[in-house]
Amino acid sequence: MLWINLKNKIEIDIDNEYKIGNIKMIYNFERKFYILANSLDHRMGIYLLEFDEEKPTKKTPEYFISQKLNSDIDNANLKLITH
Repeated sequence: MLWINLKNKIEIDIDNEYKIGNIKMIYNFERKFYILANSLDHRMGIYLLEFDEEKPTKKTPEYFISQKLNSDIDNANLKLITH
């Protein structure tokens, strides 16, 4: 996944930077973006990470789900419920 800041002409390859693989979905909400992936650091599992929209590499992403599994998640979907 390539993050591009058109204003400052900066490109960051997010999946290479954080070793995220087999991305299933990307969701943007309230200046954050979320990546649901099936691989992290070459380990199969379910991973949901939160990044800052403006500066995704400024801090380590927050991991909402980090579950190692030996199977591929297929037909994944991500819904956000707010109050």
